[in-house]
Parts: sequence; C-alpha cells; structure tokens
Amino acid sequence: MSCREKFRIGTYLRVIDCLQTALAGRITVYKDVHLRFKAVVDPFSLSDAELREAKTLASHYPSDLDANVYPDQLVQFVKFAKIKDCCSPSSQAKLLCTEIEQAFSNVSVALRLFLCLMVTNCTGERFFSKLSVIKKTSCEQL
Repeated sequence: MSCREKFRIGTYLRVIDCLQTALAGRITVYKDVHLRFKAVVDPFSLSDAELREAKTLASHYPSDLDANVYPDQLVQFVKFAKIKDCCSPSSQAKLLCTEIEQAFSNVSVALRLFLCLMVTNCTGERFFSKLSVIKKTSCEQL
C-alpha cells in the first residue's frame, strides 16, 4: 500500500467520517433550535395568534423569559419592527439596543439567546483545519 493510500484510508477517511457524524448531529440540533426560536427568527411570517404561542420558548428558558409577558411583548415588538423595517434578528437586536429595550425586555433576551447560540458552532470547521495540518506534515515526511 502506498503512502498516499495509507494517508487516505488512515487519516482522510477518518476525518470525513467524524465530520459527517458531527454534521448529522448538528442537523438534528439545528432543527430543534429553529422550531424553538421560530418566532424570533422569522416573526413576520407568523400571525398574532402564532406569536402568542411563543410560550414554548419561555418554557425552555424559564429563568430568562417570563412566559406570561413574553408573547404579548413579541406581538407588539413585531409590529414595531415592521414599521422600522427591521427584518433580520441582528437588525432587531440593534433596534432593541435603543431606549426601547426596557419595554421589550423579554424579546431582547430571546434575541440575545438566539444570536449567542450559533457562536459555539466551530467543531466541524476544526476538522478541516486539522486535516490540512495533517496533510502538510504527511507530505513533508514523504
């Protein structure tokens, strides 16, 4: 077996398998996060009644969100954000950084929760950087 085949079988395919497993696990988690944060991610596609069902997010984060207040704040904030033409979660967070944050405190917390969740997403990218390091060192040894 050539060095190239040893590298492909022993290193490259292992890294690809790990990456595939990590991505499959992430897809499941991302679907769950999307369902949980649907009212935060795309509130403009939901009716007022659907926005009021956002209590499920508050039930997942009871110490951060008040389930009795959050849905009503969300409905009011969505109407306000439409007027201000803030469609993305990041632009809505910027809008909340003004003096209106106290009026929509639960919405602000929900947006910050959502925006901070995705920052921790770097395991799969590390596989590729490790692969390039391994490839460089293997090529140097040949």
